[in-house]
Amino acid sequence: MATVAEEIAALRGTRRATFKDLLRNPSFSRLWRSMLASSAADWTCFVAVASLVARLGGERLGGTAVAGVMVARLLPSVLFGPIAGVFADRFDRRKLMIGAHVARGVMYASMAFVPSLWMIYLLSFSIECLSLIWNPAKDAIVPNLVPRRQLANANSVNMVTTYGTLPLGATIYTALAGIATAIGARIDFFEGRPEALALWLGALAFFFSARMVSGIDPRRGAGLRARAGAAPRLSPGLAFQEIREGIRFLRKHALVRAMTLGIVMAFAGAGAVMSLGPVFSRYTLHAGSTGFGFLMIALGAGMGLGMASLAVLVRFVDRDRLHYGALFGSGLFLLVIAAMPTIGLAALFTVPMGAAAGLAWVSGYTMLQENVSDEFRGRTFASLTVSAHIALFLSLAGFPALATAVGNHSATLAGRGVDLSGTRLALWLGALVVVSASMLSRRGLKRSRLARPRALGLLPKSRKPEGTGKLIVFEGGE
Repeated sequence: MATVAEEIAALRGTRRATFKDLLRNPSFSRLWRSMLASSAADWTCFVAVASLVARLGGERLGGTAVAGVMVARLLPSVLFGPIAGVFADRFDRRKLMIGAHVARGVMYASMAFVPSLWMIYLLSFSIECLSLIWNPAKDAIVPNLVPRRQLANANSVNMVTTYGTLPLGATIYTALAGIATAIGARIDFFEGRPEALALWLGALAFFFSARMVSGIDPRRGAGLRARAGAAPRLSPGLAFQEIREGIRFLRKHALVRAMTLGIVMAFAGAGAVMSLGPVFSRYTLHAGSTGFGFLMIALGAGMGLGMASLAVLVRFVDRDRLHYGALFGSGLFLLVIAAMPTIGLAALFTVPMGAAAGLAWVSGYTMLQENVSDEFRGRTFASLTVSAHIALFLSLAGFPALATAVGNHSATLAGRGVDLSGTRLALWLGALVVVSASMLSRRGLKRSRLARPRALGLLPKSRKPEGTGKLIVFEGGE
């Protein structure tokens, strides 16, 4: 039962935003359960599909087959991302999310019966197209479910749920693949299809996720539905017109433009870590096949810590300063990591780098949700997703090519050998990209004025603090 002080704070709008209150919100609680189930299913099916195509490709073409799946998952965001944002802004986001998850579940379940690589590529492409509908709709609906003071906590829960379920998904796949292999001796179907159980369980999780979304009540979605009902029927020409409106919106608003540019450049820097991390740990640090796993564990732990700490840090530091400061910190730590001589030291500095990256990501998302109107929110997040994926795709190809072109070199400094391999130089370049992103974000945010909510007081607040003094009154006539 709430105390009198808590009730007064709730009336004034000054009640502290806690995770406990957030998860008590019925609509957000259902959305969180939906995200938890779908994220775990997504990672489980991702590992299952990678294993499936590697098995179908065989020893000689297995690596190429897995790369083909990655390309199939990246292409939709480049081709259709802005259109998905138009859908998220014009139609009922809850229905879009339900339809996307049901269709994804059906497609994943059918993969167990697919005999060829090209059909798996086609299904992966289609599944990612549906993900493009789910993600902008989910990000755009959050401000309609929670009060503004809870947006930071909601985004922290969102990010931790999305990326923290990677180990869970991999564990689920490993267990189910082992079970399928064990029963394959008795059931012929599973003998050559160890991925089937994981794909089917993932499909059931997507159906459960859709069921959770169906119970969400977007309180402030009435305006969007009214605009959608009054708007003309959607056509290809009108869709591209609305895409152009979304681009003009990004150009016009300095804050949104600065946030989008900063996050996209940060993704480009992250691409250096993703593409060069295995080579850096195995060949530069001589950590063997398990070295990259240690780096990923450290990165995941740091990101979780950073995402969870936002609600505490915003009490002392403005969110805009946290954002570009965290970006700068992540780039700085990446510079240090690239210079480390051992895997232990590299993993040690990867934890604060992950914390800074997670903090920058959540704070950036929160500011976009706070400062973008509901009319443009879907297109804004779709544009962010597309731009980030393009930057990631280019960096995944560019940084390894740069490292290969530079090759391995060394120098002597103060009588000691210094490793100047192409991998280290490419990682340093990626770090400079992230630092540049922080500088651009800082300049853009300085030029814009953030819309910060003010607490609702029962009594009007004077602009100047109260002071003491003397009042002199003259009485008498003439």
